[in-house]
Amino acid sequence: MSLMHFLATVRILITSWLEEWLLWLAVAALLALVVRDYSRVEPTYQALRYEWANIRTEPAVPPDVVLLTQWRDFVEMVRVDTTKPMGDAELHWMENITSLYPNTGFFQVLAMSLARAGKPERAAHWLATMCKVMAPSHCAMVKAAWLNQAVADPALAAVPWPK
Repeated sequence: MSLMHFLATVRILITSWLEEWLLWLAVAALLALVVRDYSRVEPTYQALRYEWANIRTEPAVPPDVVLLTQWRDFVEMVRVDTTKPMGDAELHWMENITSLYPNTGFFQVLAMSLARAGKPERAAHWLATMCKVMAPSHCAMVKAAWLNQAVADPALAAVPWPK
């Protein structure tokens, strides 16, 4: 075996070992970030559950996360005040969040925000989407709440309920 052949073999072994070590380091870093993010998300979600159960607690604030950003968006979406005017960028963000994490509450909040922003056709579209992808009982509950609120809110009354 020549010296050049030996050095080439050693170089390949070192490169292979270094690549494997760097891969494990990257995996460990990602795992550490997930654990860090989760340790911030869990107390926030617990605070939200306490709020929903009317247990006196500090209001939940969106967690400062790097990887589990869907939880930050979840908390921000839960905190949306549908009575305040919203711009197109906010409405677009809400549509993205509702598309990514569909649930009955998000559909209702989005539709109410769109209706109050003067976009009844888009609100009707999202209500129709909700009724297609959620359980019929959820659609019926939202319809009852919607019609009840529409009596006092002309913006909601302007939205035709999907067939």
